[in-house]
Amino acid sequence: MDSVKSHLSMVFHRYMDEGLKIYLREREIKPWDPFMIGVDGLQTKPETRLEGGSIKIKGFVLPHRSKLSAEQYNYGKGPKDSWTAHQGFYVYRNRRLLVAGDWLGLFKREVHYDLCRIQIDLPNNFDDDWQIDIKKSVARPPSIYREQIFALAKEVRNQAVEVYRHKGKVLKRKLASDEYFPFWEERARHGKRFYKINRNHPLLNELLLKSGDLKKDIEKVIQFIEETIPVPLITLQESENEKPHGQPFEGIDHNAIKETMQKLFSGFVSSGLSIEKAKARILNTEPYNFYPEYIEFLINE
Repeated sequence: MDSVKSHLSMVFHRYMDEGLKIYLREREIKPWDPFMIGVDGLQTKPETRLEGGSIKIKGFVLPHRSKLSAEQYNYGKGPKDSWTAHQGFYVYRNRRLLVAGDWLGLFKREVHYDLCRIQIDLPNNFDDDWQIDIKKSVARPPSIYREQIFALAKEVRNQAVEVYRHKGKVLKRKLASDEYFPFWEERARHGKRFYKINRNHPLLNELLLKSGDLKKDIEKVIQFIEETIPVPLITLQESENEKPHGQPFEGIDHNAIKETMQKLFSGFVSSGLSIEKAKARILNTEPYNFYPEYIEFLINE
């Protein structure tokens, strides 16, 4: 019954906002607005119209959790009880919600896009074009609009991730220390440049300490990696290729980042560092310095 109530509050929330009343066991169901319109800090993008104005797209960037009360934050979790599950597009047909929190095959679901929700309004004669199934729960944008929708969504996603990361950047400025742990270091040998993996990097240092009899074998593999870096090819590509160089773990799953970050944090705290000092050390360790937004999710296990 709770599930039915939550579903109705989401699917018909725009009708309810206009005065429709739906009751379950004689109790009125309150609407759930995925865009949290009226909440302080909400950012809205200008509406874009396609197909002569019959298709409307509007982006919303919700406030960071630090700007919300506990009640507002829990409200934002919605019927799926998860901010991450509710990021993405919300496709409506005649104001009735068809698809809630889905990237329509255009993007992957990643935690730092939790604040991004995009409203798409369709008329009732676009079911075939948008591949809306008989259960009215799946939709896919037609190819003629795919690039436009992708570009619009990317702009909203970029704005959302900046809001999300701002908190992490503030934390980084607050906690950052002078000690920095790069993964690679430049070295000179016989008057030539070489690149060496930093053995003092916390991740590698922990691995070598635990490696036991395998330490020499690991060192040999690391040495082969160091000696065979295709520096000339990289240099040539950087000078001739118009595509920008990506940052570490860009565009791929971030589980490795989050899992090793948590593991290092727990290890630092267990070794006697304060929670703030442990976070500071992680924020000054490559490649975690590229993802300060994950710091707030670290748990002292």
